[in-house]
Amino acid sequence: MKSTGAKLNNKTGRAKAVRDIGLYDRDGGGVNYAFTYRGETFYAQYLPDNWTIYDSYKIKRKHDMIIICQALIDTHTVHGSDMVSYRTAEDMAYEWRQHNLACRILSEDNEWRSSAENVDFDPEDQGKSLKELFEDRTGNE
Repeated sequence: MKSTGAKLNNKTGRAKAVRDIGLYDRDGGGVNYAFTYRGETFYAQYLPDNWTIYDSYKIKRKHDMIIICQALIDTHTVHGSDMVSYRTAEDMAYEWRQHNLACRILSEDNEWRSSAENVDFDPEDQGKSLKELFEDRTGNE
């Protein structure tokens, strides 16, 4: 089913509900997805226990991140770090905000910037701060 695009609140430009982003499976395989946000198409990929949103750094509103994350987990859930519970839209949005923060502080030529531009939601990163994510990736404090 193809999306007809987001129907955003005219006053704020914000998504009001999950249906507003028009998440759809691009090829019917349950892996490659797309959604529309503020007139731009974004791509997402689902692999077992992991969602990735490409160019996620362009989306900055926490409220909209939560709606987008809810659409993702309504489609495919992701386990929490304990591998028993499941990620919530709120905790996924927290991780997304940490990625966006990294994009703001890393220079364009920094090797970690391209990784930060695309948030991926997996169990291991649940609840981690930017500092913890950095330490995990680099092994440095």
